[in-house]
Amino acid sequence: MSKTNGRNDEHQLPPSAVAGRFRIAASDVVTLVELQLKLLKADVRDGSRQIIGSAILLAVAGVFALACFPVALVALALGMAGWFGISHALAFLFSFLIGLVVTCLTCLAAYLSLRKGIGIFDRSRTELVENVHWIKMALGGDSSEEETVNAGSHEQDRHVRKP
Repeated sequence: MSKTNGRNDEHQLPPSAVAGRFRIAASDVVTLVELQLKLLKADVRDGSRQIIGSAILLAVAGVFALACFPVALVALALGMAGWFGISHALAFLFSFLIGLVVTCLTCLAAYLSLRKGIGIFDRSRTELVENVHWIKMALGGDSSEEETVNAGSHEQDRHVRKP
């Protein structure tokens, strides 16, 4: 029994078995890359729809505010001056403050809508991290790392063959 690199020759795989396992691993990696690109494409498509819808909503709100809001604020100020018997200056100040609050609420709604659209790549990012872990393990990663990844996963057979 001879030794090679500190190992017994009896435990080494023949070159054809190594090549076969490498072909399987390479095929799995190619499949993962294809699936990752498909997921990225779907995320971009879904995200662009959401962002475009939010941008259109914001543009419509801006046009509406520019067209109607000043007239409504003037009418409100004149109405407050007449109803409550306050000076025109004070009525216009109250009208301005009401307009400012409505504008801030509109901007907050647009911000929240756009912020939700920023997370469009969460699925792709999560799947990519899992795929990289799987590739590392499939290509000879540490067995303790494999157990750690599998302990947190609902897929107990993930270390065998992912795609």
